[in-house]
Amino acid sequence: MILGPFKKPYLPIAWYLFLFMTAALVPVGIVAHLSIKQADAIQQQAEAQVMQHARADLLREMGRMGEELTGIAGRLAGWDETRALLSDAPYYNYWKDTRVREIADYPGLVDAVDLYTAAGKALTPDVKLSPVVFPGAVEKPALI
Repeated sequence: MILGPFKKPYLPIAWYLFLFMTAALVPVGIVAHLSIKQADAIQQQAEAQVMQHARADLLREMGRMGEELTGIAGRLAGWDETRALLSDAPYYNYWKDTRVREIADYPGLVDAVDLYTAAGKALTPDVKLSPVVFPGAVEKPALI
């Protein structure tokens, strides 16, 4: 019996194994790639959220610190001895080095304070911050 034209071509088993492995590994590779991409996107989103929360915390703390320093400046301005120093400054260095440091709620919060005349000149020549105040700062005070 001659089966010439009806003979089925058979491939070696290694070819079938290769086709099966390729068909199995391609979807695994695609899933792995998509998983890595998704993990990277999640990591970037988490980093962005951390930065956003850190920025919000920093702004909140800076605002709180500004309010606290503004309160300290207001209390200093309200002291009678501060007003007296503006006209007669014999105890200025004692006031600056001792009394001012006592007003802060936290040690080291106030590092340097200098008083200036209405013209923007330093009250005494041994200032720590600046010998002259800019004209705009006299009109609209700010904390350094």
